Amino acid sequence: MTRSAVATRRSSAASQLNVTILLTGALQKDADGHLVVDAELSNAKDGSVLRSRQYMVEQSDLQPVQADIVQDVIQGLGIELDARQSAHAQRPLTSSPAAFDAFLQGESAARAASPEGYHLAIKSDELAVSKDPGFALAWEALAEGHLALGVYFEPPREHMPLARRYAERALAIDSSLSQAHGTLGLIHLMYDWDYGAAQAEVAAADSRESAITTFACTAHLLDQSGRTRHAEEEIHQVLEFDPRSPALLGELGCINYYGGKYEEAIRYYRQALAADARSPIANWGLGKSLVREGRYAEALDTLRRFKAVNGFEPPVITAEIGYAEGASGDRKAAIETAHSLERASSHTFVDPYLVALIYLSLKDADDTYAWLNKAYADRSSFLISIASDPKWAASRQDARFQELLGRMTDHAGR
Repeated sequence: MTRSAVATRRSSAASQLNVTILLTGALQKDADGHLVVDAELSNAKDGSVLRSRQYMVEQSDLQPVQADIVQDVIQGLGIELDARQSAHAQRPLTSSPAAFDAFLQGESAARAASPEGYHLAIKSDELAVSKDPGFALAWEALAEGHLALGVYFEPPREHMPLARRYAERALAIDSSLSQAHGTLGLIHLMYDWDYGAAQAEVAAADSRESAITTFACTAHLLDQSGRTRHAEEEIHQVLEFDPRSPALLGELGCINYYGGKYEEAIRYYRQALAADARSPIANWGLGKSLVREGRYAEALDTLRRFKAVNGFEPPVITAEIGYAEGASGDRKAAIETAHSLERASSHTFVDPYLVALIYLSLKDADDTYAWLNKAYADRSSFLISIASDPKWAASRQDARFQELLGRMTDHAGR
């Protein structure tokens, strides 16, 4: 490959990842059969090389090489760390090249953000921990894969206990892993319905940011006490370090949506989509915010466009389409969308909460609560939002609504 082709590929990768600095590399064998790592740190904007070096791997042990690469990156970026930070940054990931290769394959597969992608990632991460049971980041990645499946695509009861087990395993190896703390926080929030435990688990800013990256409404859901201004200020502080983060911009949209500031929510969701047009959360958030403003045609166009761009439509998007149809008065279309989800649930998991949303838009209380009760039985990851989503405002004085909230509170207390 020519240098210009390499530069073009790097520029494309930097654009997709929204980064200005790239670390690229390759692991290969030389003529004598020795493992060699080629690594280069470059400025994605102008292509200038900040640091480039070749590392020889002794006796198939990656640990010394990992420490050297981290030290060179720190120096190349001109970052000054104190002794504690430096020691933490240079801790080795794994001594097994095979484990590290499997982990990288898992990272690549997970970027698809689809059920197939997450299952492929889980297989790769399972291989990684079989090669090196002490590989904390691979255990952490296993937890994240199961969490994503349990939140968006498959039965929470199947995946959340595994996500909890693997996150705890990662933390037993390295208690400082922020993403593992973030994963546990989301499990406490969305599966245990336990605000206090969730708050405690993601108390550190980086753990909270990790949880937000996985589920954009985390900050708002954690701040159920009404401290939405506190949540928004917190997100703005984190955005100073990553101003184009789709997850953080989506969280600002989420905070404003729950706060009834729909025009502001729309603005932030559009910014999130500009940073990542494939984001299901940003598409979903923009669609539901447009519905609250009565802009039904625009909402439906936004939501339906997701499948055209991504090639699949997660149930959360389908359900929001059904809700928009019902809210706009197109009862026939909304019922058909609800029935399509019901039919799909016969051969794949559909969170019952999502079906309940469509019947809510149709003001069909009996079917709404029938599906909410199914959501409770399935430990729906979305059920936690009924306490604060504006969609449910008119339902909150209903005795059945209060009884459901009471059951969730009692469950969290056990």
